[in-house]
Amino acid sequence: MKTTFCIFAGFAALFFVSSLPSLAQADLIPTNLTLWLKADDGFSIVDGTATWADKSGNGNNVTQAGSDRHPAKVDNQIGPTNNLPVIRFDGDDWLGRSDDNVIGKTDTAHTVFAVAMLADITANRTVFDVTESGGVTSVLHRTIFLPGVGSKVFEFSVRDDSYNKNYVFDTTSRRTLPDFTIVTSERNGSSLEMWLDGYSSGSDSTNTLGAMDSGGYYTTVGAVRNSGNTLGSGHMNGDIAEIIVYDRVLNSTEFEQVGYYLEQKYGLETACVPEPSTLVLLGVGALALLLAIYRRRKK
Repeated sequence: MKTTFCIFAGFAALFFVSSLPSLAQADLIPTNLTLWLKADDGFSIVDGTATWADKSGNGNNVTQAGSDRHPAKVDNQIGPTNNLPVIRFDGDDWLGRSDDNVIGKTDTAHTVFAVAMLADITANRTVFDVTESGGVTSVLHRTIFLPGVGSKVFEFSVRDDSYNKNYVFDTTSRRTLPDFTIVTSERNGSSLEMWLDGYSSGSDSTNTLGAMDSGGYYTTVGAVRNSGNTLGSGHMNGDIAEIIVYDRVLNSTEFEQVGYYLEQKYGLETACVPEPSTLVLLGVGALALLLAIYRRRKK
């Protein structure tokens, strides 16, 4: 009888322990998800137009009609077994849309996650940008890699129509080229913060942001746009695997959940540890009960 009980408890322990990663890895938080671009689902070039389809359900696709500005999908570049593709930008490529559906001009809170790797940092390399269409007077959200100015490698900026600039720099980069990094940037009113692989790289709330320009806005992946044209210094040269945008600030549990989803999907090491699910807690509790009963019977 004891042997049978031991075998049962052993199988139960094996089931619950082996289930922990998969049970803890939850889907993305759907609330206020405005843009979700994945290299493994939704990129195509049809009739001369490149499209990276938005998987958030909002239809916020980003496109590029110019054949000389098309990024390319490259398979088997990232993932636990290098089994997942990336979208590769060569220093001239970009994708975009001409509206503020992703981040609106009245939004004072938003969060952007991006999984990206640089080919070089000889010039500014933009991952994600939402800029006022009449110029760079108002910038709602910009995540950019900077050339090596001392130890300042990453920048997250927002500026109002009076050119009040707010910057957050990474001064202790957790990864070196050519490694993929989860870059997260968050605006909460006038406060900005950036994380690399779930580790905070600093925050800035020293400048009070004023009113944003009332004109239209461009959402761009891979470049900074000004009056419809890309700025040569801002093009991405490297790979982007995924971009996730919320038009709100995530709480700590949600932040960890999204970070853990990206960590597990792409086989990266991060500081993100999700809250254990109810099923996992029940499993651990049941296992503890089984072991307690076994010890009692053994006596």
